Amino acid sequence: MLRWRRDGSAWGRGNLDARFELGYRDMTFRAGAQLRRDEGSGSVSRKPWTPKGGVPVTVTIPISPTTTPNFTDTLGLKVQGSALFTTQEVERNFVLFPPGSRGPFFTPLGTPIFPPFPDGLIGNPEVFERHYRLNSVLSYSGFADHQLAFGAGYHYGEVYKTKETKNFGFDPTTGFPILPGSPLVDVSNTPLVFLPEGRRENTSVFVQDIWHLANDWELTAGARYDHFSDFGDTTNPRVALVWSARQNLTIKALYGEAFRAPSFAETRVQSNPAFLGNFSLKPESLESTELAFNYRPRFDVTLDFNLFQYTWQDIIQFIPDAGGGTRTAQNSGEQKGHGAEFAIAWEATKTLKLSGNLAWQKSEDQATHEDSGNAPGHQTYARADWVVSPGWNLGAQTNWVADRNRVVGDPRGKIDDYVMTDLTLRNTSLVPKLEFALLVKNLFDAHAREPSLNGDPVPMIPNDLPLAGRAAFVEVRYTP
Repeated sequence: MLRWRRDGSAWGRGNLDARFELGYRDMTFRAGAQLRRDEGSGSVSRKPWTPKGGVPVTVTIPISPTTTPNFTDTLGLKVQGSALFTTQEVERNFVLFPPGSRGPFFTPLGTPIFPPFPDGLIGNPEVFERHYRLNSVLSYSGFADHQLAFGAGYHYGEVYKTKETKNFGFDPTTGFPILPGSPLVDVSNTPLVFLPEGRRENTSVFVQDIWHLANDWELTAGARYDHFSDFGDTTNPRVALVWSARQNLTIKALYGEAFRAPSFAETRVQSNPAFLGNFSLKPESLESTELAFNYRPRFDVTLDFNLFQYTWQDIIQFIPDAGGGTRTAQNSGEQKGHGAEFAIAWEATKTLKLSGNLAWQKSEDQATHEDSGNAPGHQTYARADWVVSPGWNLGAQTNWVADRNRVVGDPRGKIDDYVMTDLTLRNTSLVPKLEFALLVKNLFDAHAREPSLNGDPVPMIPNDLPLAGRAAFVEVRYTP
């Protein structure tokens, strides 16, 4: 599959996506590449201004073979390995603050600099990463009422090179502050670079048992243990009880725990005028429970209804530092939430399928006991898939996002609701083994924005993050 997209908005960028997949017996090989050019720099600016630079991001995802041999009728093995290489390289100056900004900006020793920077604050960060993963799952179904699975995994991630030129902070050659108006200074391969090189290793094991308690009852229970070389261990269990109450009604009760490891940036960023990392971070944790109903009143209609609640702890946030203009990543805060989802799928005719869902949620910051903000209170999605004629398919989807509140202390006005509609026209009959698609995103060019975080004393991006306007691109797939 090859996809090219050029977004012509003020935040425009060029995207190139390529995917390759080859299957042979129990083996599957996948490879791909992504190229992002002219990303714009508004997402990291602390004040609104017209972007002057671009950061092209290249991501390559090769070598993802999967094999699933079955040794016997009851014993199987699945092995998957992958490699990921990603780079972020700067083609033009990356302006963090607009020309004339006065600060205060702080040097690594905490020395404030107030005079205006005639060219703005420029920091050109470049990152080169590589990641290798190997996972295996051994399954056994030889018991009468049990299906067992055992798994192990290994992940090696490394920031193997970082480069940076900047016009603020300290000059590593002289040891003196870089004064406003000075030319760019190369701080690569010095302790003053924005992100030190480093690596992380993660090993994991898990076990799972699917137990058929009775003809209409099934229990799935499992646990996963992870060890990280930089912050330690975490264990997360999951349990699901399924009751086939009737031939057309299934009820599920689920409980699970999960975590998110801190990123390289959250733990290692330094010498930055806005954000700093923290080596002492712990992973975020999430505990959730869910009650789900699946009902088929007719053969062509499926209804789903879910009730859920969650507790999110040790949330990683960038907290303002005392006496400075920076923020440091901290495990700070706890959030609790609950909600409901309803979904329907209807095969209206042999050539027309309709589906959609409604979602409602409420999340509360446990420190303030107020709405946690930024997340939509209501969301509605609708989709139609129509076989226009043999080989021709037309799909349309609409997403409505509403009722997003600001966090406590954010003085900005209400976050606007938005509705976005996408269209896809796909053909599989024009050329043998080739599939063509024309995709139009944001068909009606809706003015949509996602909320930005609130800064101190002003938001980093006061007018939030603009989503892409109307855009069209072509997709081609080849199946040998």
